[in-house]
Amino acid sequence: MAKDLDKKSGGAMEQPRKKRRVWLRVLIWLVVLLLLGGGVAATYYHVEKNKESEAACYDILTNNYEPADYEDFLTRFPGSVHAEEVRKRLGALRQMLNAWAAIERTGTKSDYVRFKNDFRNPRFDHLCDAKIDSLDWLSAQHIGTVAAYESYLLQHADGRYAFEAQVALEQARAVMVHPSEQAAIGDAIEGFLRAFSNNDEMSYGFYLAPTLDRFLSKTNVSQAEVAAMISTMYNEHIMSCRFSRGDTLSVTKQIVDDGKYAYQATFSIDQHIERDNDGKTYGQYAAEASFDHHYLITSFTMKEVSRR
Repeated sequence: MAKDLDKKSGGAMEQPRKKRRVWLRVLIWLVVLLLLGGGVAATYYHVEKNKESEAACYDILTNNYEPADYEDFLTRFPGSVHAEEVRKRLGALRQMLNAWAAIERTGTKSDYVRFKNDFRNPRFDHLCDAKIDSLDWLSAQHIGTVAAYESYLLQHADGRYAFEAQVALEQARAVMVHPSEQAAIGDAIEGFLRAFSNNDEMSYGFYLAPTLDRFLSKTNVSQAEVAAMISTMYNEHIMSCRFSRGDTLSVTKQIVDDGKYAYQATFSIDQHIERDNDGKTYGQYAAEASFDHHYLITSFTMKEVSRR
């Protein structure tokens, strides 16, 4: 009977031990499963974060003109589905930036027009337009004529320098030499040269201001002094002397302090001399003359450029 009790008590003790071992195995499996699940979750999380990072870096390349950002993407994500596309974009970007660097400072208008046609990039199209605007404005200023300013405004009605061009255009129109003024200046020159040719003191007064700022090498000269200077150029050996204006005549106009106009003319003069001895028979001169609003000569100079 005692043995039976021992067997019973022993069997009772074995059952809790078996149960504990079962629960221990279950616990171990749970821990393993948790660890495995955590690893999978961590891996999944890492992959997803990597995808987010790649997408963010790819988005940065939108309208991006920094080659370093493209290089960084390719270094970090060499296996990206976008890698080949990014390489092509990087190559095109480098080509465009190199072309821009070659013309940025010293390019001509034709260089910027060609750049726009070659690359058709919105940002650089804007930069090219700004460069072309500046170059056209510099050209208009250099020429300084009504036609030059009108041409600038026609091409750049809303350009950076449109206001300055409009002001300059109005000023240029105010001092534009009209055909009638050009003709009056030409007539005054030819009339004075006839009087000069004939050494005709009586005729000088029709073409000269009472006092000239300059006549040949002398300043502040009266009409009488002009006549005396011309007379010294003639002697008994000169049978005739003829001065004639060349074909070219350039006239500019300016507004003087009293609101009236003054004119500046540049032209050439041919001199033909008949004489009874050896000496000069021909001379060519570069001449300049100033006129007041009555077309009277206020300054006259001539410089010999050839003779025989």
